[in-house]
Amino acid sequence: MRAILSEKNAVIFLFVLVFIIFSFAHEDSKKMEKGYIGVNSYSISKLASAQQQPNSLPKESTIESE
Repeated sequence: MRAILSEKNAVIFLFVLVFIIFSFAHEDSKKMEKGYIGVNSYSISKLASAQQQPNSLPKESTIESE
């Protein structure tokens, strides 16, 4: 009579379990990366658009001497 949880079966089960957990972690890291790329591209585009606008510097005030 064979034992259901023999050493070989336990190793196979653990390998499959680790593989499944790794695949879920990989998918989650992809989702997180997309979120970071979205935030970074938004802030970069916002900075780029701010630099394209001409700076409105205040005009120098001239003090007339009497």
